[in-house]
Amino acid sequence: MTESNQTPALVRSPLVPVTLFLLSAGYAIWSNHLSEIPRMMPFLVAVVTALLCAFDFLARGDSLFAQKIGHWLGADFSNREMKHNPAISAEIAMLLWMVLCVGLMMFIGILPSVFVFVLIYMRYQGKQSWRNSVIA
Repeated sequence: MTESNQTPALVRSPLVPVTLFLLSAGYAIWSNHLSEIPRMMPFLVAVVTALLCAFDFLARGDSLFAQKIGHWLGADFSNREMKHNPAISAEIAMLLWMVLCVGLMMFIGILPSVFVFVLIYMRYQGKQSWRNSVIA
């Protein structure tokens, strides 16, 4: 992508908040099948996510109201982060790093996994030497 003010069409698309809203609605419906206490946190996450999706959807218009909501959310597409359009392979690599982190936490615990994950991430993704990775 060039250095212009263009943002990828998929990023600006209203399908993103609508899709996330539908996923959060499904998550809320699923959480109602749990018993009373375990249901509370997933339901709260689903409701807050749906609320943020509604704000995001409203912020994607061209009206003054949409611009104010977009500015309030920091989602006005003028930040350079919004112009970043990485390759799908880079996105998949990031997802695999997250899966590795969660897997380490599941199998060796949170505290040891922080050290191991940072060491591996700095070495391979950050392309640092083993010495710098251990120091980090």
